[in-house]
Amino acid sequence: MVQPSINRLAESIKGFCAAHVLEEKWLLAPSLRIGFQWLDAVTRSGQPVLNARVKTITGLALEIAAPEMERRDLSMLRGVRAELLVDGLLARLREKGGYLARLDGSPGLVRAAAATLRDLRLSGLAAAELSPRLFEVTSKGREIISLLSAYEEELSSRRLIDLAGVLRLAAQRLAASDPVLPPGGLVAAAEDTLEEMLGLERALWQAVPEQKRIVLEVDRPGEDRAGRAVDSALLAWTSHPADAPPPTGDGSVGIFRAVGEVNEVREVLRRCVEAGIPCDEVEILHTDASTYIPLLYEACSLLAPGPGGAVPATFLEGIPVRYSRPGRALAAWLSWIREDFPQSILVRMVQDGLLDPGPAADAWSFSRMGAALRALPIGRGRERYLTAIDTELDSLGWRKAHLAKEENGKEERESVIYLERRMEMLHSLREMLSDLLGGIPTSPQDGGCCMRPRAFSSAGHAALTNSMHTAAYACSTEYGSSHLASWRVTLTPSTSRAGSRSWPAPPAWRAKARGPAAST
Repeated sequence: MVQPSINRLAESIKGFCAAHVLEEKWLLAPSLRIGFQWLDAVTRSGQPVLNARVKTITGLALEIAAPEMERRDLSMLRGVRAELLVDGLLARLREKGGYLARLDGSPGLVRAAAATLRDLRLSGLAAAELSPRLFEVTSKGREIISLLSAYEEELSSRRLIDLAGVLRLAAQRLAASDPVLPPGGLVAAAEDTLEEMLGLERALWQAVPEQKRIVLEVDRPGEDRAGRAVDSALLAWTSHPADAPPPTGDGSVGIFRAVGEVNEVREVLRRCVEAGIPCDEVEILHTDASTYIPLLYEACSLLAPGPGGAVPATFLEGIPVRYSRPGRALAAWLSWIREDFPQSILVRMVQDGLLDPGPAADAWSFSRMGAALRALPIGRGRERYLTAIDTELDSLGWRKAHLAKEENGKEERESVIYLERRMEMLHSLREMLSDLLGGIPTSPQDGGCCMRPRAFSSAGHAALTNSMHTAAYACSTEYGSSHLASWRVTLTPSTSRAGSRSWPAPPAWRAKARGPAAST
């Protein structure tokens, strides 16, 4: 059987595994997914990858530093927790005025500030080592240094450690005399991976004993190599097509044009089906996640085995949580608050089944409940909802009592039963609204608003139609109970419209779930 052509990196890994069959081999990769793809390519070429372990630089650092972190009682700070910490520091710094106070507070500013601190820390720099003169704008430099200094103080006082601290701790352990790596173990990394390493990441690599470090060769753009007479190898000349060798026409590369992104996605999947290529052997690269991820998700959803089945694809960036019921509920809830509680948004939430109306869901459809809520004279404003429902309940109660006094005919009995059912539905909607509004303070000065999951459709109250919805709900309750005590949004009044409030947009939450067929 003709073996598939592999690139230079795969050949380097193949030779590495062949030369060290029984030794423990740690392969550093940008992500676990990419590393396992490397090993898959080597395995398909006929070379076993016994004792090869894929690790990221973060995973390697955590594995080495974990015993010392436990001894010092340090907790890892990253992701949303780090952004929340930086958000608090920015708020304190902005109160003092200055350069950052002129910028609008937003999730984007928090993410940018957190990324700046991360890069400075990964470069091995501390606040005491920086000078405002090193920045293009001196005032900005002073505030960045102040922010970094406050960040370092928070890490120390809260017994937290970020990635930079973990890398530094791991390098210190490797430099000590105590053996950290397994006996005879080797650590391998690709050339381009090493070139992209930041200061402390490179320091960790240099701390690995030289005899245990293996550098793997990779293909370079515009670089020819003997033994690669296939068209796929010509992709190395994408930037300089005029310099590329002539093609062989082996069919390993195909180029097509399509009108619009939708047709691009469909044609890619159509060609895979036509060639009989299993989904596990297909990787789709794209240029814009916001454009192609939704299109790919919708197209792949059609390939799911039945309603609610797992989508036969894994998305590296994750699927936007707004595609799930919990994500839509969170976005609609924030829009409802931001726009001063308009009736139309709440009606749409009820009709879409995003809210839990309690027992009424068993007797009435979501569309009927939404229609009943739409018929109430509410309009806009949180104080009008319960008042309107109470008024309608009083009216229905009067009509029921009036009918009960009349002659007890069949038509009257049916009307009384209908009114009783409608009153039960309104009581359920009132209880739901009371719980929904109970977590929202009446003014920004009262603090943050709390999204109470009990008022929202959960696994027991709504159809979480596939693993994505279930994973998104699990993510929401995990953040609600362990990280934020609930979803919380800082309330800030806006002067954009008199008599109303405007609320900040939510952060870009993404739910990650590992599974055999899909991740969301």
